[in-house]
Amino acid sequence: MGRPTHSRFPTPRSRTIEGCNHVCSFCVVPRTRGPEVNRPPDAIVREVEALVARGYPEVMLLGQTVNAYRFGDVAFPGLLARVNAVRGLRRLRFTTSHPEHVTPDLADALRDLDKVCPYLHLPVQSGSDRVLGSMRRGYDRRHYLAIVALLRERVRDLSLTSDIIVGYPGETDEEFQDTVSLVQEVGFDGLFVFKYSPRPGTTALRLPDDVPEEEKSRRLRVLNDQQQRLQRVHNEARIGRREEVLVDSVAPSGVAGRTPHFRIVHLQDAAPEILGQVVEAEITGAGPNALVGRLTQPIH
Repeated sequence: MGRPTHSRFPTPRSRTIEGCNHVCSFCVVPRTRGPEVNRPPDAIVREVEALVARGYPEVMLLGQTVNAYRFGDVAFPGLLARVNAVRGLRRLRFTTSHPEHVTPDLADALRDLDKVCPYLHLPVQSGSDRVLGSMRRGYDRRHYLAIVALLRERVRDLSLTSDIIVGYPGETDEEFQDTVSLVQEVGFDGLFVFKYSPRPGTTALRLPDDVPEEEKSRRLRVLNDQQQRLQRVHNEARIGRREEVLVDSVAPSGVAGRTPHFRIVHLQDAAPEILGQVVEAEITGAGPNALVGRLTQPIH
């Protein structure tokens, strides 16, 4: 297959694990998709090989709790090593991960496997131990922070993003402040904040949805405003660096792509013909949500 000529160059996904064995109180996935079913590693490797042969330099391994993967004696770090060995693959991503399954072996894989991107999406959902317990997340604040410390000790320049739910049933202002302080302490590179809403089939549906809608909206704004300020600082620190960019978007507004750390880069004076290529760019500007760069030389 020739290089796609459309205006988007999406990263193809390989379904690695289907379903979920966790019992989070707010989530419908275990009810709708059932327990975890893991695909054989050889089937995943063959699929990735086929995608690379079709011209895709980057592949994402996908699962509701992808790092819970285990097939026989192959755990998720072992699967990453097998896919990392696929000839012609440039980048390997995976999502979404659960904190319970972050191990030293996974941290080492992020550090040592050259095609695995230094990016991890690791939902925390709350910084309050009581709320985390009610959510049935299986960890507390201290445990999550210990996981972050392990990852950052072993993976240089790791980009870490997360999910937060505000206004969960019974969440007090003090418990919300616990979340605010955790977000400050971790210093995420990206944050996705959601207002709690009751969902049929979840155990949380039995709890009173007692946080007013306007208060949920206020809490969402507080976290988003704080995160925007932090992302601006993180992004401005990259001005002057050279970044590898996979060009994945061409629009009337310009050409853009993503770094291995999943940061968006808008490329100045770049031709649309580079869609799907990996190029090198010098970062010349930054905002809270994206970088600006100019091409230096093509990488591939």
